[in-house]
Amino acid sequence: METQPLHDTLRKCRSKEKKTSEQRKLRRNLDKKRKCIKRANDTEEYRALQQVKAHDQMRSNRHSSGITSHPSATSSLDTD
Repeated sequence: METQPLHDTLRKCRSKEKKTSEQRKLRRNLDKKRKCIKRANDTEEYRALQQVKAHDQMRSNRHSSGITSHPSATSSLDTD
């Protein structure tokens, strides 16, 4: 991992010192909103992934047990 040059670090510190309390509050509020949105998106992606996994698992179980979704497909119960 690369370290930041000292002048970049000092520049950031100086810019933080110059901020007013209102700017800090605004920044904190924006950060909270961004985190909330990110958490919601992560949760939504996780749910979608879980649904895909569940669907794949049901499909796998259906195929392994010989059950098919197409009515014209033959099953193991059909006899001639």
